[in-house]
Amino acid sequence: MDNIECVIWDTITESAKTRFNYTALSKKLNAKKESIIESIILIIVTDFASGTAKKQIVTKLIQKALQNNLIWEEFEIIHFVDDAEKLFDIEIHTANVVNEMIKEHKDLNEVLSTVNNMVY
Repeated sequence: MDNIECVIWDTITESAKTRFNYTALSKKLNAKKESIIESIILIIVTDFASGTAKKQIVTKLIQKALQNNLIWEEFEIIHFVDDAEKLFDIEIHTANVVNEMIKEHKDLNEVLSTVNNMVY
């Protein structure tokens, strides 16, 4: 993945982190690495943007929790995904726009500028 493309997805993730109590979730899950929670956020955003069913997203997050030894019950994951679908609405829409712009081979700097305008 191109460095600018990484910045694009990091920008979307950072925006999503401001939409809920990120610190509380990180402490609750006792996540040793910030990147674990960030990857959970990115999974939710990109999967909703691509039209993935909520049940499939929950399944992915259950697997992610197990792989990373997170104590996160299925009902908590379901609740978080339900909330995130609403809370991350801007980021999900932005991810859709990013995907379309990349398909159209838009310059990544233009894509990043669009992302910044959409999430901030």
